[in-house]
Amino acid sequence: MNPRKIQQLCQHLREEIHGQVDYFTTLWPGYEDADNPESPHRQRTTVNRMLGYALFLGMPTGRKDREAGALMTLRSWQKQLGPLRDIDVIRQWIPKCLQAFESAETAQPAADALLQVLAEERSAILTRVRLDARGLPGARTRAALPTVVARFEETLQAIEQKPTLFDANRSIRQVALPWRKRLTPLFDNQADELIHSFRVTNKRLRFVLELLSRTEGKRTPWGKHLASSARTAVDTHNTLGSLSDLLMVNERLRLQRARWQMEGAGLDQSAALLERGRLALDAGHLDDWFAHWPQLVAEDFIPLRGS
Repeated sequence: MNPRKIQQLCQHLREEIHGQVDYFTTLWPGYEDADNPESPHRQRTTVNRMLGYALFLGMPTGRKDREAGALMTLRSWQKQLGPLRDIDVIRQWIPKCLQAFESAETAQPAADALLQVLAEERSAILTRVRLDARGLPGARTRAALPTVVARFEETLQAIEQKPTLFDANRSIRQVALPWRKRLTPLFDNQADELIHSFRVTNKRLRFVLELLSRTEGKRTPWGKHLASSARTAVDTHNTLGSLSDLLMVNERLRLQRARWQMEGAGLDQSAALLERGRLALDAGHLDDWFAHWPQLVAEDFIPLRGS
């Protein structure tokens, strides 16, 4: 990238960081004033986006890096929101599993019972998160935001002062390396932990590709390559997201069936039928995943400058 493009990239990153921090802050009322399922998901996404940009810029992102403390504080809050997000995902998929089974009414009792259990669990978790949002964890998270902005600003200013030292290809590789490392095992094994790990790296790569595409534009060959790879990353993320969600639904159904059996609740058969609906959804999403595979493993998927 020439110095002018690098200056433009730095400005786009600066705007992105300020925008993400502002958006992260506006989502706090979602915990305190209303039962808004979108707030946890969107706050988690803003943290992933900032971590992707930090990785691209070569900033410290490891838990043992002292300079990464503010980012790690955001990451801790992100992890705290995970159980809320998981419950919301399962609640969204249960009706879809029900619809995918040919005799939905026979699986309805299990679906209704599980949704009630999930609603009660979510209420308890949300109460805890709201207390934390108003307490010390929330205070630490909000206090970390100005430090995150300052760290990004220091990095961007250093690049702007010596733009010729910035290597776009090296920066892309920093994000792509963990992406490639987690991609290969997924061909033979679509286990939930492997899907989740890859989706995190894929999401960060996608954010960087979209940012570079915005800077480069779509008139140059590299700009077109960036835009194409970003679209594939988005499609892959959505497909694997559905698979991961369904695996999580499966695990929850398994645990709930065992609990109902112990309690003698009489919902075993209904839950088994609900599981058949989930399996029907699985097959289609697996086909979509393997349809993306040739694009992902292609040598030129990672759009390096001049490749």
